[in-house]
Parts: sequence; C-alpha cells; structure tokens
Amino acid sequence: MKIIDIHCHIDRKERIVQLLNSMKKNCILKAVLLSWELNFTDAKTKNILEIAKKYPSYFKVAGNIKISNNKHLDKDIQNLKILAEDKKISGIGECPLGYEPYFANDKVYYKLAEICADNKIPLVFHTGDVWTDEKTGGIRDAKVRFAQPLYIDDLATDFSDLNIVICHFGNPWMIDAAEVMYKNKNVYADLSALDVNKPWDTGTKKRLLEAIEYGQCSSKLLFGSDFPLFPADQQIKRVKSLGLSKKDLELAFHGNAKKLFFRT
Repeated sequence: MKIIDIHCHIDRKERIVQLLNSMKKNCILKAVLLSWELNFTDAKTKNILEIAKKYPSYFKVAGNIKISNNKHLDKDIQNLKILAEDKKISGIGECPLGYEPYFANDKVYYKLAEICADNKIPLVFHTGDVWTDEKTGGIRDAKVRFAQPLYIDDLATDFSDLNIVICHFGNPWMIDAAEVMYKNKNVYADLSALDVNKPWDTGTKKRLLEAIEYGQCSSKLLFGSDFPLFPADQQIKRVKSLGLSKKDLELAFHGNAKKLFFRT
C-alpha cells in the first residue's frame, strides 16, 4: 500500500538522513516536513526548504512562523504569503496551539487561513496534549487549554473552501475534534502521537474508534508518524489495526495526503 507521512519534523539537516532511512524501511513514498519554530532552533522554514530542495521527489514543506514575542510578525506573515504564492510551501503549520497562547480562532490565524485559502493549501494545527518536559525538548510554560480543537470550527466555518488538519486527532479531546470534522467537510485529522497520555492498547484506541464513529469521519484521516518522536512502523501498525475499510485505509495512508499536500 502506498504511504505518505504528513507529520515529520526536521530540526537539523543531519536528521534528514535518518528520516530517509525510516521511509525506505517502511515503504513510505513521500513526506511533509513541518516547521515548528519554538524549540527546534534550526527548524525555520527557509532552512527546511533548503534541505528539502535536494530531495524534490520525496518532500513537501509546510511553512510556519513564531507568533508570540515576534517583533517581525507582519513581515514573517508576508514572507509566508510569498512562499505560498510561489508554490514553495504546500501548507502552513504545524501551528503550535498550546505552545503559544492563542486559540485557533485568533485573528493571527485568520491571516494565515486567508493565505492558505487563496493558494489552496491546507492549514495544519497542533492540538491536544502539550510537551512540557524541558529536559527532552518540551516547553515548560505551554498551556494546554489553547490546544482545544473546538476553536478550529470558527475558521472552518468562515473559510469553507480551506482544508484544515487537526493533528493528533485533538487527543484527549477526540470527541470534540470529531464533532468539528462531522460539522465541516473541509476538516481532517492526522493520527500521529495518540498515546502520549494513555498507552494505545489500554484506552487510546478505544476512544479513537468511538470518536471516528461519532464523527462519521473514517474517510477524513491522515497518516502521520510525528518523526522523530515516534517510530513509523509502530504508527503504521496502529492505523492498520483500526479496522478501516480498504477505501478509507487507502485515503488515510495516501489519498487524502495527495489531495491536500501533493496536488502539484
């Protein structure tokens, strides 16, 4: 089965070799490189683009910017707009809800949503649990309430032609994420890093299946490994264990990713 990984973080150029090896080992054909500006100090969009351009057949890049305490915010937003118009980025995100003190319906995300809508690229949001262990790279003062996925409904409603991805299926707010997906045909969810607060086989899988059924959203899922934090083979097995139909499984592993990120 074809596989596209839509959730990979590259924090330095040496990491790309590790990612390529993982992709080869797990028969992953392509991947989306997500820029996260908070604690991956080298993971600025321009740096990731420089790395990715050496492997054009493998990677697309989703650009991002730091919002809080950014004296150059307007300029950075304008630069993202130019990158999108020049088709150098295939999305914007992973917008780090919870790691920055803004809800998804904040006016700054409306500006990013407008860029994405105009250029027909998806807007990607981190949602759910936040990583606060500074020893392993987390953000000590992250505030989880900002990562609630319900606020994405405002953007999805006001930009009905904009495709939005809820990362981590909103975990632990899976039902809330499923409701947003049920209500809005333009909202999808990735299945990366779902066992942060409860092991997969002792509750997480059951809650996910209940949410998928509640939201009738089995056709709106995307595979993501959250590289380098989780091994791809583990994540692949988990998606296959959900009992999705063959059609929905193909959509989750590559169909939806191709439509959202690899249109050109």
